[in-house]
Amino acid sequence: MKRIWSVEELSEQWSVGAEEREKLPDKAASGRLGFIAQLAFHPQYRRFPEGRGDFAPPVLLHLAEQLGVSDAALADYDWDGRTGRRHRGVVLEYLGIQPFDAATESEFRAWLGLPPLPGYRKSHIARRENNGPQQDAANTVY
Repeated sequence: MKRIWSVEELSEQWSVGAEEREKLPDKAASGRLGFIAQLAFHPQYRRFPEGRGDFAPPVLLHLAEQLGVSDAALADYDWDGRTGRRHRGVVLEYLGIQPFDAATESEFRAWLGLPPLPGYRKSHIARRENNGPQQDAANTVY
């Protein structure tokens, strides 16, 4: 993670909107800050943070100030415990990310069997026939 952030970058990438505030748990400061830290982190890095060390200090301070809590409150947050797991579930639901279950896998496999673009295979075959047995990188399917 980037360690030095400008004020503009913090505002653009780490600000908490009204919709996100509605998801905040009504619990201790550590829970609110831990939740919002996970919620802000996931869209940028496509994963959840493993702990406080995944954040630059200015980012945590910025998030804490928006919530009106101390960034030291995060020391009590249990990233891997029941609360952290529950918060990750809420974040995934809020972001519209669903589990990759058997039904989803079946749909995905069916989608993989489709041609990438309509007419792709036909135009590829026509190019190969016009060029003869030679193949160059432009006609090779990877």
